[in-house]
Amino acid sequence: SQVQLWYGGAHELEMAGLLVALANDMGLIGLALLTILLYMRVFFGGWRLALLASLQIFLSLPFMYWIVTVPFGQTELAAFAGASLWVVLGVSADNIFVICETWGQSTQLVRSGRPASPAERLTWTVRQAGAP
Repeated sequence: SQVQLWYGGAHELEMAGLLVALANDMGLIGLALLTILLYMRVFFGGWRLALLASLQIFLSLPFMYWIVTVPFGQTELAAFAGASLWVVLGVSADNIFVICETWGQSTQLVRSGRPASPAERLTWTVRQAGAP
């Protein structure tokens, strides 16, 4: 067994515990992303959409971090701000399913007595999925 000594008082000890917890959670992120990818593969029935959807979820986190740090100038993130980044990640995942289901519904769309073209379906899907 190994003993670790921390100097600098209670604040440094608190930060060290936080960093250890964060490092442990980072391992779980990889597992979560792999689980999401496999679920999306089953949901979409193919690897192309599953990979694109997973990439969109993965990229939403650094994009939101950039928004918080650059335009809003938050150089140090509080625990609440860090947790809000994960909320954005969840919303991003939910949006994928909303758009996919709305696209599936667009097959029933009829324009001037004929089935809607892919461009009309896409326009309708974006408007429907984006409506509050």
